[in-house]
Amino acid sequence: MTINKKMLMSMVCIELLASHVAFAHSRNDETNQLKQRISKLEKSATKIKTTGGGLRISNKNSGSSFKLNGRFHLDYDNFDGAYNGMNQGKRASDLFIRRARIGISGNMNPIWSYKFTLAFGGGNRSGTNREDGRIQNAILSYNGFKKMGGPQVQVGKIKEDTTLEATTSSNYITTISRSTIVNAVSPFFNWGLRVNQNFKQYGLRYAVGMYQAADGSSNGREDANGKNLWAFTGRANFAPIATKDKVIHLGIWGSYRDNGDAKFRNRARGEIRNTNIRLLDSRMGGQDVAVKNITEGGVEFAGVYGPFSLQSEYIKRNTDTVDSADSKPNLSGYYVTGSYFITGESRYYDQAKGVFSQPKGIRHALEAYVRFSDADSKFDNAELDNEPQGTEVEVLTLGMNYYVNPQVRLMFDYLDTKVSGSSDALAALSNSQDKGKGVVARVQYLF
Repeated sequence: MTINKKMLMSMVCIELLASHVAFAHSRNDETNQLKQRISKLEKSATKIKTTGGGLRISNKNSGSSFKLNGRFHLDYDNFDGAYNGMNQGKRASDLFIRRARIGISGNMNPIWSYKFTLAFGGGNRSGTNREDGRIQNAILSYNGFKKMGGPQVQVGKIKEDTTLEATTSSNYITTISRSTIVNAVSPFFNWGLRVNQNFKQYGLRYAVGMYQAADGSSNGREDANGKNLWAFTGRANFAPIATKDKVIHLGIWGSYRDNGDAKFRNRARGEIRNTNIRLLDSRMGGQDVAVKNITEGGVEFAGVYGPFSLQSEYIKRNTDTVDSADSKPNLSGYYVTGSYFITGESRYYDQAKGVFSQPKGIRHALEAYVRFSDADSKFDNAELDNEPQGTEVEVLTLGMNYYVNPQVRLMFDYLDTKVSGSSDALAALSNSQDKGKGVVARVQYLF
């Protein structure tokens, strides 16, 4: 009897122990399953970021994303001399919105991405904004080939790959305005098709495209018979060194553009936006010439060594006139820009795009810079007994940038400008004013 009682007690204890172990295993299984569910939710959860005032939404499972961003550039111009030659060179000034843009971009899935931007601002001396609601860019990108090591294919309104300074965003160029020669040749955004590819291991990138042959017009251009005019543009850049604080950039670009036998004119501002006069003007002292097509191109160099950077380009434009006896309104020029971060930062280089931007996470940084540029549109017109026409513009710019943070930058430029050409050209351009000075300031906000 005693043995039976002991056996019964033992069996009860074993049963209780087994039940406890089974319960513990069950709880562990439930805990592990819960952890797995939480891990899956974390991986698939949509992430929302509002850093820097913008909005970023992404989902890892679907590969989709959405980004809302924009820019606001408020400019003040003060200038005299040739810049205001039609008013006897008196000092003039203006306060205006240079750029106000809002855009969205992101991925529909891992294969397709998009970008769309509306532009406002771009004010002129008449007080109107020429960019109110204009489509700045609208790009649909196919990334299927890119994910297999091939090129990216894009269609829409795209910034053509021309000069280094033009392809660099206006948010990140060193000076307030691009150089005269770059503004003269750069078509910026046009409707078309582009193929680009980056070979990161070699520091090599290329982009080629076919575009409507316009200079930023939303509707493109047509010839007298209503036929579309086209441009073919390509750029290649090579960076044998591309580290955080050391960069060597080499580039070359070219563009062939149909002009439809229309009258042609080389023209650009003298690096101040809202002046009454475009100081570079091949028509001055003569007349425009009918041109069949335009071929233009340039070479690029840039280097970064710690806080110091140097950037330069040489650019040339050749024209093919309708009448072979006509003189060709060609154009050439260059610029050299040097900058130094007094607070020790280095310019950031994006090798995948072949452009520069501001240092990552920059705060309370001070940058000093100097640029000299030259653009020459002068030529002897055979139709006018080989009399010279057109102007040449030389601009020396001294400036400072203060980066409050990655979103806010304060900019200041001082410009000393010289214009040359025949007496007739200068009289027609600026009432014979051949020198000008200007001060330009900007408050820039990005989100």
